[in-house]
Amino acid sequence: MRYLSGQEVKSVYAVGQKRLLAARGIDTRDSVQSTLLMEDGSSWVVENGWVLPDGFPKDNGGSIAIICNNAYIRSDSQNRGLEIIGPDGVKAPNSYFITYRDNVASGFGIDPINDFIS
Repeated sequence: MRYLSGQEVKSVYAVGQKRLLAARGIDTRDSVQSTLLMEDGSSWVVENGWVLPDGFPKDNGGSIAIICNNAYIRSDSQNRGLEIIGPDGVKAPNSYFITYRDNVASGFGIDPINDFIS
């Protein structure tokens, strides 16, 4: 959150649970919920969890939602998409499918094509 906000953390409140992993002999928390208060007065809620249901379609999942004065930004690795919602509507660039760095395309949408060609 420090990287995204450019702010230092002023205070933290956190709680966590130790149940499922502890029952398996793993000495770590199943999940942690934290509230971070930043120097500029903004606050962030951070949730981390390591236990997913057996039926979850991948080994991991990640998402972020940022609510600002004029925008709502959310990214979800499960849906492989990014949404930026602002006063002018919704932008939904597919940042995971094809991205460009130094004018070179990459991403899960084009990498198989490039592998096939080369």
